[in-house]
Amino acid sequence: MRSVFEQEHSRFRRDCSGYVQAVLSGLGHDVVSFVNSYGIHTNGVTQIYEYVERMGSIYKDKTPKTGDLIFFSNTYDINKDGKNNDKLSHIGIVTEVQEDGTIAFRHVIRQDIQTDYINLSKPTLHSYKGRIINSYLRRAGKKYSYPATTSQLFDFFGSLNP
Repeated sequence: MRSVFEQEHSRFRRDCSGYVQAVLSGLGHDVVSFVNSYGIHTNGVTQIYEYVERMGSIYKDKTPKTGDLIFFSNTYDINKDGKNNDKLSHIGIVTEVQEDGTIAFRHVIRQDIQTDYINLSKPTLHSYKGRIINSYLRRAGKKYSYPATTSQLFDFFGSLNP
């Protein structure tokens, strides 16, 4: 497995933000140049958020469309202080919106591209009627006291479509 994503003549880190940057680059969005021109020095997810905020729209209260971005916070302890205060720590791309409101999205976990699910109308449920509707993004269980499912860690959607 390669340690980077490649798009045209560009190379991107093999993590969630690198995956999204590679896809956006293939669609003509140059997040790297944008970040450099604005002097934004932060994590890759926040860089993409800043790009989408300026070039598109960030929203929470409407249904996303296929191709929109999905942002999560507190998926891991970025600053290693043991608190849930780690904004914009994960990102994916919406691939499907199902009739029951479950949203499928593609993202990278441990360098692997995978599809996971989120259903904001049932935030506390991992599965419903025999299928996963909220995937785990963090370890869950009795010994862990922090939010773990996609709905619990969801922050925003973002769109670059007019």
